[in-house]
Amino acid sequence: MKCAAVAEGITTEFKREYTNVNYEAETTVQKKPVPERDQQILESISTKQLVSRAEIEAAASLSQSVTVRTLKKLMELGLMQKRGNEKNTVYYRESK
Repeated sequence: MKCAAVAEGITTEFKREYTNVNYEAETTVQKKPVPERDQQILESISTKQLVSRAEIEAAASLSQSVTVRTLKKLMELGLMQKRGNEKNTVYYRESK
């Protein structure tokens, strides 16, 4: 399905149709692959296993700041869940 835009000049004698060349690109959604760092964290946590941030850092060999940023992103994407606050915080994956 192609969309066409109509551009009108000063007079109504001329009408030009322009094809929207970006139409297909705008309507096509591409899934991005999960980055390797994110995959490392997901693999270090099996389904319903509760693990702390420090345990994830050690298993994935990542710094604290990278781990925190990645965990936040994974939670926003719905790939992980968080339980608890401060020192009692644990992370887990829900089974599908």
